[in-house]
Amino acid sequence: MELKTEGIVLKRYDRSENDNTTSVFTKEAGKIFIISKGTRKPASRFKNSLELFSFGDFMLARKNPDSRYFTLIQAKAQNSFAGIRKSLKKIAIAYYIIELVEKFMQPEDANAEVFCLVLNTLLSVENSGEAQAAEHCARFKVQLLRSAGFNPSDDADFLKARCVEPDVRKALKDMELGNCGCYSEALNNMLDSYITNVLEEEPESMKFYGSIK
Repeated sequence: MELKTEGIVLKRYDRSENDNTTSVFTKEAGKIFIISKGTRKPASRFKNSLELFSFGDFMLARKNPDSRYFTLIQAKAQNSFAGIRKSLKKIAIAYYIIELVEKFMQPEDANAEVFCLVLNTLLSVENSGEAQAAEHCARFKVQLLRSAGFNPSDDADFLKARCVEPDVRKALKDMELGNCGCYSEALNNMLDSYITNVLEEEPESMKFYGSIK
C-alpha cells in the first residue's frame, strides 16, 4: 500500500542510532506513525521535512496491512512556519497545539475538519502578535475539545469544583459559539485546567509555555 498525503509533524521518537519514528497528522489517514531511515544523521535529506509542527507532502509505503507503521519514501516541506520559530512564546504555543493533537486524535482516524483547524491555527499563530497567538490557541482548544466530544461549558461538576466565575463561564460559552471579544487569561487558564482534567495529566508543552509567559 502506498499513501501520498499532506501532513503536520506531531512528534519524533528515536528508533535507533540513525533512524526515527515520527507521528504525523495527515489529511487522508489521520494520525499515523512513520519509520524514517537515516533521519537522525546530520546530512539527512528529510531533516527539514520532519521538524516538529512543519507542514509538508509525504509519500509513504506499508507492505503489511496489519502493521501500524508506514515507511517514508519521499517528503517535502511546504511550510516550516519560520515566523513561529522566531518567537519562543509562539514556539511554545505551536508545541502545545501539536501535543494536544497527538493526545486527542486516535491513530488512522481521518478528520479533515480537525486537520484544517490545526493548519489554519498554526498559520494564524505565525501571522499574529504573541498576545493574539494565545487567543488563537485558546480557540483551537475549544474546537479540538468539541471535536473529541467535550464541552467545558456543559461540565457543571468541573465548573463548580474549579469555582469558575460567571464572567468566565459566559466568555467560554461565547467562544464555543465563535463570538469575538471573549478571550481572557482567566479563560485560557480554565481551558488548560479542563484539558489537564480530561487527560488526567498536564501536557509537557503546557509546562513549557507556563515557564515563559
